[in-house]
Amino acid sequence: MTEQQQQKRKPKNPIKFQIQLKDEQKEAKALIVENDITVLTGQAGSGKAQPLDSLVYTPTGPVKMGDVKVGDKVLGLSGTTEVIGVYPQGVEDIYNIELSDGSTVRASLGHLWQVQAKRFSFNETDNWCVKTTGELLEDLDKGIEYRIPRITEASFEEQELPLDPYLLGILLAEGHLTESSVSFSTNESTVLSNISDILEKTECTYTHIGNYDYRIKKKQRDNKPNSIVLACRELGVTGKISYDKFIPSIYKYSSIETRTKLIQGLVDGDGYVNTKGTLVYGTSSEVLAKDITEIFQSLGGRVTMLDYFPKYDYLGEKKTSIHKHYQLSITVENPARFTTIPFKRDRLLSRIHKIKYLSRVIKKITKVSSQETQCIKVAAEDSLYITDNFTVTHNTLVACQAALDALFNREVEKIIVARPVVTAKEEIGFLPGGLKDKLDPFVAPVFDNLYRLYNKEKVDSLISEGIIEVVPIAFMRGRNFSNSFVILDEAQNITDSQLELIVGRLCIGSKMVISGDVSQIDLKNKKESGLFFFIKAIAGQVPGVVSMHLKTNHRHPIIAPILEIYKTLRD
Repeated sequence: MTEQQQQKRKPKNPIKFQIQLKDEQKEAKALIVENDITVLTGQAGSGKAQPLDSLVYTPTGPVKMGDVKVGDKVLGLSGTTEVIGVYPQGVEDIYNIELSDGSTVRASLGHLWQVQAKRFSFNETDNWCVKTTGELLEDLDKGIEYRIPRITEASFEEQELPLDPYLLGILLAEGHLTESSVSFSTNESTVLSNISDILEKTECTYTHIGNYDYRIKKKQRDNKPNSIVLACRELGVTGKISYDKFIPSIYKYSSIETRTKLIQGLVDGDGYVNTKGTLVYGTSSEVLAKDITEIFQSLGGRVTMLDYFPKYDYLGEKKTSIHKHYQLSITVENPARFTTIPFKRDRLLSRIHKIKYLSRVIKKITKVSSQETQCIKVAAEDSLYITDNFTVTHNTLVACQAALDALFNREVEKIIVARPVVTAKEEIGFLPGGLKDKLDPFVAPVFDNLYRLYNKEKVDSLISEGIIEVVPIAFMRGRNFSNSFVILDEAQNITDSQLELIVGRLCIGSKMVISGDVSQIDLKNKKESGLFFFIKAIAGQVPGVVSMHLKTNHRHPIIAPILEIYKTLRD
């Protein structure tokens, strides 16, 4: 194809990708454009990182990012998913991403986010795209804001609880708990009825001790403490004054039903609904305020916290408290389910300003530190997992962008995707389904990158039309690829003979990108990897064949000596 023909066939508008490459990746892409065969080596998972002390939510509660391992179960947007990759990323600059409710999450500039531009209606389900922290920062400077997806309800596993969650909520809100007694205050008959039903299943009851105050006691007198007192001791909530109350972790990370009942007790005891129909909770305990916020976030809600020093009159003199007060304004779907008191529920149901959206908007991004980082890959189809403050976040890119560029600019007619399956022996016969079904799990990472770069529906259409084609390495013999862009991924798991066969299929008008990580060889004999030989003997020796090692997101320094020990033991 002549240069004049190429110019004529190019689209009028440049291709706009959903993710922009970093400097080193742009350099790699330039090599691909200039050469016929390009070898790219480097770490899997490049460019996506969070600090090791960031939280990742699992079915039993949060763990630190640095403690996550392959095979662990974590929470995603659509439920529980499995970690299928853990990639240390070394020291990176860390940025604090502040959301519209005041919550924050930290990540590197290259970390990926699924977002929707604020200019779109929040009722729309499309117009979502994937952007890096760096791209979001640039857009914020231009006045463009984005919202992130919200979870509906985090599904933690049921915990064995020493105390009914509703009763604990009442006691945290309006209780007086000592080592030897438990009492509470209320003027609501509904609360008394609820507590009666709960105590009916125990050896305890309550007795009126004056005004609106009640004490929980045993039905039969003896010298042993009652079970409610023992449960409060076990949970560590006895002896706490208003400033240091908290919610025990086993309640924060238990079932949806447990968290709902706990909140009902808190709201029935000390929550209120303002004249606009907004659910509000006030407390003098910063820890309790954060605990309640975390629970509502885990149930798909949004909480805005206001803190201030209350003013009060004392003997006719205006004074200011030395302790802060924390006021939580809570927005959540169907808020009436979080109280059992009829008048509060009615006011919530008649909310003046109906809830239009619950997602949080990214408001500010600032650099805060440089820390050791790590990224994880999860098995969920959308690649999303839940991190700090129940923020939903995303989980190699250069070849895919270059391939799409070449296709949309009509420099090639097809994109060919090839990847080793299980091992270099192509052992896929045991997998269920037809050939496409067998191959889909193994080429999914490449398709993920194509989806992140460009519109998913368009990419799927190109796949269905055969313009983007998956070719098993074992089926390469007899095929020739003209006017094609061939992506050979995970090439570290391909033998010399296989790589020779694949390269021999390249015909006029085609390009090939060979990508792999030589530290991730899964072959039984690592010396059989054809990638080593190709880099050493061919790349740089034959005009038009080059190699580049991507170094930006190198591994944690401790990994090298560990892998060396493994190598020594196996040799």
